[in-house]
Amino acid sequence: MACDVVALNSASACTPSEGGVQYSYYVSAEYITAIATTSGAISGFTMSTTGKWKKLVPDSDRTSFFNQTGERTNLRLRYVQALFIKFAGLSSVLKSTTDLAAACCQLVFVHVMTNGARIVQGIEIDSAATGGFTVNKLQPARLTPNALSDTAENEARHEWNVDGITKSLAPYATLTDTAIEAL
Repeated sequence: MACDVVALNSASACTPSEGGVQYSYYVSAEYITAIATTSGAISGFTMSTTGKWKKLVPDSDRTSFFNQTGERTNLRLRYVQALFIKFAGLSSVLKSTTDLAAACCQLVFVHVMTNGARIVQGIEIDSAATGGFTVNKLQPARLTPNALSDTAENEARHEWNVDGITKSLAPYATLTDTAIEAL
């Protein structure tokens, strides 16, 4: 089978390269019934119920990230996705929000990166599947939270770790904040 490759040169691109997650939107995957794509990027979500997407604005201490680490098992390539975000303090509001998200079996996020790129965690584009997508094919995106009091020298906080495993890198999205908030 032929395998064509494409040239890539980051030195010629003038794309901002600062890393990190600025903020995210998230929803339980059960509410997404279909996606629309344009040039390989998600350009729309069809929802079974509106008003389910919620915004997450983590601490602005520059510790939030969304990483996708490739690994090969025999000949199979897969990507381990890891999101880390944290929220200062310990409170009943943080606890109840964290408990609700941790109970979800499959989460979907649109991460707005510090360079403005929007990356979707939790689904894979699949034109042959119903709705044009599947949830993560190898391991769903699920929350494993921490509630840490730490010491008097440090900050008490809730930490969210969202992990999943996919067969391909997470898709990008072209939806604006206004479009996501209207879903």
